[in-house]
Amino acid sequence: MPGRPATALLAFGVALACQPSDAHRSADSTREARPAVRRLGDTLHVSPCSRCSLGIELFATIGGDYEAPLNREYTLQRLSDGRFVLASLVSGGEIQLLRPDGSYETTLGRTGPGPGEYGWIQKIVVARHHVVVVDPRYRRRTLLSEDLTFIRQDPIPSQIYNATVAADSLLVANMMSTRGEHAGWRLHVMRTDGSIERSLDQAPDGRTAQIAEDFRALTSLGGDTFYAGHYNEYRIDEWKTSGLLIGSILRSAPWFEPWTGRCCWVSPTEAPPTQLRDLRLDHTGHLWVMLAVADSNWAAGLRPSTLDRGAYTYEDASLVYDAIIEVIDPASGMMLAEGRFDQMFVGFAGDGLVSSYREDDRTLRSLLDVWQLSLPAANAAR
Repeated sequence: MPGRPATALLAFGVALACQPSDAHRSADSTREARPAVRRLGDTLHVSPCSRCSLGIELFATIGGDYEAPLNREYTLQRLSDGRFVLASLVSGGEIQLLRPDGSYETTLGRTGPGPGEYGWIQKIVVARHHVVVVDPRYRRRTLLSEDLTFIRQDPIPSQIYNATVAADSLLVANMMSTRGEHAGWRLHVMRTDGSIERSLDQAPDGRTAQIAEDFRALTSLGGDTFYAGHYNEYRIDEWKTSGLLIGSILRSAPWFEPWTGRCCWVSPTEAPPTQLRDLRLDHTGHLWVMLAVADSNWAAGLRPSTLDRGAYTYEDASLVYDAIIEVIDPASGMMLAEGRFDQMFVGFAGDGLVSSYREDDRTLRSLLDVWQLSLPAANAAR
């Protein structure tokens, strides 16, 4: 795989606010009140990170043994038994079940409104004791057992942009609800019946239409704590499902200036902004952060649009963006590892696993490469 040496790490801190801002309040379903935010300590600075480059090796390739219904918009997750579940924008209501080596095993589900059927599978979340399938077309989530047996379907009130499972059964969703007391909030803790138990992280201007700065990457280990990363700045908030904002992890880097407004513009003269694309809290409590940053030759991945004269579109997003992966110990604020890679990763597929999309030049098949990232030995046990 083409790659680059890890870039030099810059100062990093964990800032813990003692008072919540207006943008970080909690709305309960019966009352709207600010939670008391505990002061957990002053800013924690990262210790020097030497010899902390991430290792990487190819783990599996998906699609080489069958015609995978794939495009660049997909969701891939590893199950507790080592197998993978895969769905994409072009797979309709089907979920591909794959063996640990990435080879095809079987297809689950089909397109339709019934039990075990789906309209569009936007996201698959693997929780501790079950699997959640988010279907925005039918505005519902489907709960599957660990062996992928259908359990039930629950409604969701709006289109979900991202989700994680906290407290084993509560779905934490990133969406901009447009109705009632929950309108204009970015994060929602949802009951199994689809109702909202509590809303967090209110948009400062009271808007209800979601823009780029309202998107959040979400991760949890299934307890009552979860992390929410800001798409448009290097800020990761740590929340309790009760509505308590524990604190925020802040990172200063010249390649990630906070930005607002429209994303992500496509211009041959202006580089696209950096985005915080995904988070993964692994079983040891390490927080993995995935970012997309403009390649030094990003304009080579653009082409003139055939639909809009004077506009540009992506020819190959992997030429436009590089991936930066950083691993943080949230307890100490220490940076454990970092790596920059000369292609775009789509998301975390499991602990230390990332994936990337490509098309085979010979067969023209769509393929997914799954990569295993590893911490330096000195930091792996921290």
